[in-house]
Amino acid sequence: MAAFCAAGPQCPLGSDPSKATEAFHDITRPLIDNPIVGPDGRRMDFNGVVDAVAAGLYDKSAWPVIIKGLGEVQARRSDTLTILTDAVAGRDANGRYPNFNEALLAINCMDEQRSTPQEQVALRAQIQQATPFTDPDKDPAGARDVCESWPAEPTLGYP
Repeated sequence: MAAFCAAGPQCPLGSDPSKATEAFHDITRPLIDNPIVGPDGRRMDFNGVVDAVAAGLYDKSAWPVIIKGLGEVQARRSDTLTILTDAVAGRDANGRYPNFNEALLAINCMDEQRSTPQEQVALRAQIQQATPFTDPDKDPAGARDVCESWPAEPTLGYP
């Protein structure tokens, strides 16, 4: 996507694809401490932008939308990335979401072996190394397994 962006006009990631991750961080890391608040009161922070971008990377036809959204983030707006996030999450016109996330959480927590806090920190570090744009440049020491306090033990034990 960085090369696609660099080949077009006004790429928020710059004209050198090898520097796209650095440009992405320049755009997004300030949102860690100072998220964008949209007109509807919803917030777009670093993780929200990462999630929106990651959701669209799978489909080349979404790249222009992501690029437009990153340009808006530079201008302290989150309209396009919020729309992309809503579309991926299945948000309807009334602001309701389907129960996909809750179902996925329940299924994963019942299927997957729990990680220790140390394993979760190591996993977070591996993820950030493999996908550097997701790295908020913060110590991952607080990373925890979302299923840590799930009330039942997993049944399949997938790692």
